[in-house]
Amino acid sequence: MRYTLLGLGVSNMAVLKDLLKNHEDVFVSELGKIPSEYKKILEENHVEYEEAGHTDRVFETDVLVVSPGINPNSDVIRRARKRGLKITTELEYSFDRINLKKIIAVTGTNGKSTTTSLIAYILGQKYRVFEGGNLGTPLAEALNCPQCWDLLVVEVSSFQLTWCKRFKPHVGVLLNLAPDHLDWHSSFEEYAKTKISMFERQTTKDIALLNEKDEWIRKYADILHSKVRWFNECAGYGVHVEGKFLHIEDMKLTFEEIKLGPHMLSNVVAAVSVARIVGLSSDEISDALKRFEGLPHRFKLVAEWKGIRFIDDSKATNAHAVLAALREFEDRSVVLIMSGKGKREDYSLLFDMIDRKCKAVVVFGEFVEYVTRMKNSVPVYVVKNMEEAVNRSVDMAEYGDTILLSPGGASFDLYSSYHERGEDFIRCVRKLIHRKKQEA
Repeated sequence: MRYTLLGLGVSNMAVLKDLLKNHEDVFVSELGKIPSEYKKILEENHVEYEEAGHTDRVFETDVLVVSPGINPNSDVIRRARKRGLKITTELEYSFDRINLKKIIAVTGTNGKSTTTSLIAYILGQKYRVFEGGNLGTPLAEALNCPQCWDLLVVEVSSFQLTWCKRFKPHVGVLLNLAPDHLDWHSSFEEYAKTKISMFERQTTKDIALLNEKDEWIRKYADILHSKVRWFNECAGYGVHVEGKFLHIEDMKLTFEEIKLGPHMLSNVVAAVSVARIVGLSSDEISDALKRFEGLPHRFKLVAEWKGIRFIDDSKATNAHAVLAALREFEDRSVVLIMSGKGKREDYSLLFDMIDRKCKAVVVFGEFVEYVTRMKNSVPVYVVKNMEEAVNRSVDMAEYGDTILLSPGGASFDLYSSYHERGEDFIRCVRKLIHRKKQEA
């Protein structure tokens, strides 16, 4: 069997390792430049490759394994389809080689990474759990030692699901649906149907855990064959919220004991619901919730200086995520830092929320073109970079205010990832506070 890997990022690199282990014939084609460390692996294993473009050599194959970010309407994909080539992606490649009863998959627009990690952390109290997918570690890495894992907990993106025809989890979680990646998907409807697709492939032996507060999700529930379980921010499977307490059977936790913001409550309920479905006790779940620290760059307090809080929410790469973050604050108490590449979303609801919650917006990068369209009373300041944004923000903040990095756009205009953007914010905040202390 001959394989062509179209694109050589993290996911296809994991596929390459599995293919080499199984002595398959592989060719690699990368539109950009292949990193030197990847080239070394290719050359050591005598794998032929090309970079800086795709030639017709791509089509001399039995299976085309596509990096998930490649647009399905690109010229190379259209030509591959015209030739009738089998096209797959890392997620489905791995699924075809793994025990499907082990897979728990989380998808949705926002909260996927934290919920995936929280589920994996809770289930880790009792089982050997692989945590990965779109979150960072490709599912293909689990192929190195399938018997090492009792359960596989993966975050799944719309980019990955676009290429899948068979992938389905034993337990699937759909957190929410809101317009996102409309610079890549042709419409919100197409984006939503892509997210739903893995649930449509489930059977009566599988479970779909769905957010009942989302009208788009409710619309699709009737067509599913799986056992549907519902959750929202107040109740789920074997868990409910009453006042300021989370109840898991006879166990009661305060929100303060759970180190995640109130805007993450529905995701906590979803994670606990999965744990109850799998069979963990209330004690096991409670202990894990108390210890879980959350993920970097997801609404994380970086510092507090003279009564001003600095919060890093760099993972908020769309309007829906920024909306969720702003709901946490009192009116006119936030200086909001925004940046990044927009995704052709409708920003009207976000702009209304900004008008209510923010005293100012500081923006840099490509997102300037979106924010400057606001017809709001909130002042907007355009700066050149993160350091200027932090410095300008602190000039406008007062005791009790929050400087919030919640960008609203993808990081790729100025950074390699939301992680790099968040780290830059942290660096600039620490530099600012150090300077201010030196000046005092």
